[in-house]
Amino acid sequence: MENLNKFITDNSIPREEILNINVEVQKEDAPRAYKKKLLESLDYIIDDENVILSQGRWMRFNEDYINQLNEYVDDIDLEIVESELKETSLTEPEFSKYCESFGYINADKDFSKIKVAQGTLIEAWDLQKDTTVYALKFSPKNF
Repeated sequence: MENLNKFITDNSIPREEILNINVEVQKEDAPRAYKKKLLESLDYIIDDENVILSQGRWMRFNEDYINQLNEYVDDIDLEIVESELKETSLTEPEFSKYCESFGYINADKDFSKIKVAQGTLIEAWDLQKDTTVYALKFSPKNF
């Protein structure tokens, strides 16, 4: 947000034009970057009102839907993980490689598992062990 505010100020972008700013998206190991509007890049939730902004569209959830989601999330079985994997200072690719020593199959950056239109890269999962697949999510270091 700090960088976005600085960009808006430095470029004297009027308030009514802010959501029309183009954001360049560069995905890991993708051949090219692409652009989309800032509004389409934002995800925002207003908890008290059951409202979410996702991919440029506002959506309202009714209370029954929220309760149903909470029940489904509560029913997810938690898995005990190896103590050495609970915290890490490694990057995602380094961590995926490290997990191989614990019997995980590293599928990080393997875009062959899901077939989609040419030029669209989708990574199905990062790690696999036995019949379970895992998607790793790492936040930026300064998050």
